[in-house]
Parts: sequence; structure tokens; C-alpha cells
Amino acid sequence: MNRDRAASGGPLVSVVTVCLNAASTIAATMESLRSQRHQDFEWVVIDGGSTDGTREFLHQHRAMIAHFASEPDGGIFDAMNKGIRAATGQWVLFLNADDALADPAVLHDLSRQLRAAGEAVAVVYGDVLYTDGARTWLRRFDWITRKNLLFGDLCHQGVFARRSAFQALGEFDATLELNADYDWLLRVFSSPFEVRYVPRVVATFFAGGRHSRDPGRLMTERLMVRRRFATPSELVFGEFRFRVAQKLSKWFRRLT
Repeated sequence: MNRDRAASGGPLVSVVTVCLNAASTIAATMESLRSQRHQDFEWVVIDGGSTDGTREFLHQHRAMIAHFASEPDGGIFDAMNKGIRAATGQWVLFLNADDALADPAVLHDLSRQLRAAGEAVAVVYGDVLYTDGARTWLRRFDWITRKNLLFGDLCHQGVFARRSAFQALGEFDATLELNADYDWLLRVFSSPFEVRYVPRVVATFFAGGRHSRDPGRLMTERLMVRRRFATPSELVFGEFRFRVAQKLSKWFRRLT
């Protein structure tokens, strides 16, 4: 048994994967976990009642999975909440069935940062590789701060969330279809909890999901979420300042 796991009563990280009819992609997610040099983690899989062979594949690899459930759910964030409740790790990373850890050293490298983070740190986040199946591009999140997350975004596949923070701030709002992860991160960033950025690529995120297929719904719901944290006038002026700051930052980077 891993010494840290024995001391804490659970693994350092719970990797939660929610899936539905993911037979064509779940193997890559699993292999990215199996190949990790750092093994102080558990894999929690919440399946929405797949009918395409996903459940059968996961049963074949049941030894890899600490907790497995397969039943209908109320959507992706309802399933992610089930994953939170099943997790026993100090930190939770949500890795969907069409995503993967970036390389075999991810958990090894991040484990030092996670162990060093005090109880006041609720979130440790890094960078993410995006792919649409035809091309891949890097998105860095070093620019995200408490002040500008309201006008930007942060990919949850790059976020390690302390499990106790869900107990303090609540779970994902499952009434939201596309932005419950964003809403939860805004709760963290507007709370007394600390957040830390690590300049390290964490995962590869498939960008061809519901978010990209329904951008209008995504932005309408995101505006509704933002209004939970700021008045309409604060959003207008804040958005203007944010866009100006972004342009100036790009301009200075070109000069240097």
C-alpha cells in the first residue's frame, strides 16, 4: 500500500470519468491512467447506462476501477456529482471519456504540488491541450485570476479540486446543462479559498462535444451564471477592461 494512502486513509487523487456510449474512446482514457508513473490515485467511473458495449468493456477492466456505477442520470453534472460522492481521494480530477491525461508523468509531477498545497488551497490548475480530432492546440491558463475568470474560462480537465471544497461550497448545479463546472469555479474563485496555477499541461480535451455543437446555448447560460456573481453594469465594464487588457498583453508579447 502506498505510504501516503495509508496515512491519509485514501488516495491522493480521485480521477472521475463520466460516460455514456463511449466504447470508441474510453480505452484511450483508461490507458492514459494505466500508464501513469504515479499510482496513488483511484479511478471512479460513472456510466449513464450505455448500450454500445461501454459497460462490457469497463467490466473487463474492473480491476482498474475503484468505484463503478451504471444507471440513468440527470445529465453530465448529475453524473459528476455522483462521482464526487463516490470519490475518496484528497483531490478530484474530472476526466471525461473522450479526454486523456497528457503524458505518463502528469500525476507524478502534479503530486508534489498537491501535497504541498495547504488546506486553504481549493484548486490547483494547469494547462490543457485541445483537439477537435483533426488538429491540436495548447491553451495556457496562466492568465486566469480571481478578477478575470468572470470574463474568461478555465477547462475543468486541467483542474484538481480539493474534495473538501465541494463539501464547503456545494456540488455542481445540475440544473445547468453546460456551465455547472464554470459556476462552481466562480464560487471557488470568489470565496476565501486559495487557488494555484502550475505551468504544466495536464490533459488533452476533446473540443467537439456539446459545448461546440450548441454555442448559442452555451453563451446564453454562461451569461446567466455570470449574473449570479456581478450586476449587468459590472459585467459590461468588466468585459471591456478584460478585452483591452488581453489586447495589450498580446501586443507586449509581440514586442518582446
